[in-house]
Amino acid sequence: MKASGWLWLLRKDLFSQRARLAILILCVTLSSFLFGLTFSAVSYLRSEIRPRLRELFPERRVVIRPASSDVMLFRLEGPKISDKAYEEFKSLDAVSAVYAQMPAAFPISAEFEMNSLNVGFTTDIIMFGVDRDLVAKDLAPGIDFPAKNPKDPIPALITEYFLDAYNLGLAESAGMPKLSKTALLGVGFDLILGESQTGLGSSKVASSRRTARVSGLTANPLLFGVIIPIDQMREFNKVYRPDREATYAALHIDLRSPEDADAVKAKATELKLRFEAQKEVLDRYLRIVGTIEQCLVGAFALVFMLAAVGVFTTFASAIQERRPAWGLHRATGLSPIRVMMLACGHAIAAAIPSALLATAGCIAVSLLLTKFFSQYTGQLSILPGNPFHFGWGTALAILVFSLGFSLLPAVILAMPICRARPVKLLSERSL
Repeated sequence: MKASGWLWLLRKDLFSQRARLAILILCVTLSSFLFGLTFSAVSYLRSEIRPRLRELFPERRVVIRPASSDVMLFRLEGPKISDKAYEEFKSLDAVSAVYAQMPAAFPISAEFEMNSLNVGFTTDIIMFGVDRDLVAKDLAPGIDFPAKNPKDPIPALITEYFLDAYNLGLAESAGMPKLSKTALLGVGFDLILGESQTGLGSSKVASSRRTARVSGLTANPLLFGVIIPIDQMREFNKVYRPDREATYAALHIDLRSPEDADAVKAKATELKLRFEAQKEVLDRYLRIVGTIEQCLVGAFALVFMLAAVGVFTTFASAIQERRPAWGLHRATGLSPIRVMMLACGHAIAAAIPSALLATAGCIAVSLLLTKFFSQYTGQLSILPGNPFHFGWGTALAILVFSLGFSLLPAVILAMPICRARPVKLLSERSL
């Protein structure tokens, strides 16, 4: 049989099953639409959120902080992390590297002025000094941390969550322009050392100003505030709190392997310090993400099973009605493979329109959600990219799903017809 003859035969079969074809398209479209939404959401969680969490909480890193306990309305802290404790952790065989995080022991304010945007404000800040290697990947290219020339502005990193708070808080309420991540890079500001805008804290030394420049943004959740080189912070603490011994807010420790955590934990327990393995934090967040993925897949599976009943039932009715006619085709020389192709033609005729409709529906939902949540998407540091983005990969997955969902029942139900003898098929119903 020529291709034109086979297409004519397929068209005749389809036109004789218009109502059932419409039902098939409806069932497959609904399933493909929900599959597309689920696939897009799960893909985002796996390709964006999981890597983001692994970046924020490296498995080989543990964090040492002062122990604390809550007593009624107050939180009491145990021993501080001293230079001696720092050296003891650094000398452990299980430790690959130790990065210190030193807090400011005196009040600090910052005065931001962005004349190009007519934006300016003064506020108290939290400031830490850290080792360069802890924030090296967050620094802008070509930045010296610390600056080679002492007269140059102090290189400073700002937490990405500060930018989130500004965009979603101050900018929204005061009608100020929102800023992108690149807008802050290179912006200069003044550090007002030894002065608090709110009157909290004090210093016996007269306040002074130092120029700083934003040299990068960090997403590390433990580096909340303004980050400067630790040597610079050590000097400031000596000037403004000369009577206080140098202590650290945290030690970020990279292990040689995740299995070496016990040795570091034992040392922390000995020094009465708080031990926190980033792997445990990561596992907690990954369990949450995994639960969300399972809920999405479970909800889709429920709808899929209901739709599958409709698809199989409709295909069974359509093919059952065509059994005698296909038996006649078999008797007049149509091969079993051609009969199977005829059944698959029914499936493809339902799958392709369904895939197009489902893709259009997913794109519409993506655009609506992106527009509705535009103030959050791309602005929250914890949400990389656009959670509602619809890509070509999802469109291809919808097409493959639609074809598979349609072809599977067609092949299963047409197989007995291909194997049966034409005489038996002809005897089942009068033509």
